[in-house]
Amino acid sequence: IQCAETFKRSDGPKVVMGILNEFDHNINILNSGFAVVAAAASGNEILKEAFMELNIDELLVQLIVAQNGSNIQSLFDALRVLLTPDDTRVLASQVSVRHRMKYIILFLVLLLSDSWRYHLLLSDHFF
Repeated sequence: IQCAETFKRSDGPKVVMGILNEFDHNINILNSGFAVVAAAASGNEILKEAFMELNIDELLVQLIVAQNGSNIQSLFDALRVLLTPDDTRVLASQVSVRHRMKYIILFLVLLLSDSWRYHLLLSDHFF
């Protein structure tokens, strides 16, 4: 717990997000960075919230689409940790539900935009 508090106080989430955003094309850095996210956020609702405030959800979805999810296992580990509630308190549960809803909306937008692009592609070729 003390390490997590030190990580939060020293702007650890912000530093990690800066690295992930800057090196979003480097698979090794992404794997290492998301491993840090998963380890830091595991069992810590405060750090989960800190990462969510820094829009890690948007980065995760963007990378899943851009990389086709390949070779970034720690990305999925981080996603699982961020979406899994660690606390039975009502407030913490509400935060987790809000996070899940945000991911669902992002994935639906991506799904719909991909479907729309596919529809336009078909109509260009067949109509």
